[in-house]
Amino acid sequence: MYISNRLRSLYNYYKLTYPDLEGDVEKTIEQFKELADYFRPMTIDTIAYLNQAIIDGSKKILVEGANATMLDIDFGMFINSSSFYNQ
Repeated sequence: MYISNRLRSLYNYYKLTYPDLEGDVEKTIEQFKELADYFRPMTIDTIAYLNQAIIDGSKKILVEGANATMLDIDFGMFINSSSFYNQ
């Protein structure tokens, strides 16, 4: 499993970098597997779901997006975020 191998690799890297690091990577992997089993029934392929809803017209779909540049306090039009540009 990719995630398990990736977690082991990251743990080993950080263990070399920080020798006092304490952790049980196998326990963490088991916890992630339990979480995956818990959340799996609550997830779907959203692309297929939305495409089917568009095709059969069974759902109304609202799409929202934001352009981060336009939200920037120094460069954007909408002053509702913070920036460290002038600090």
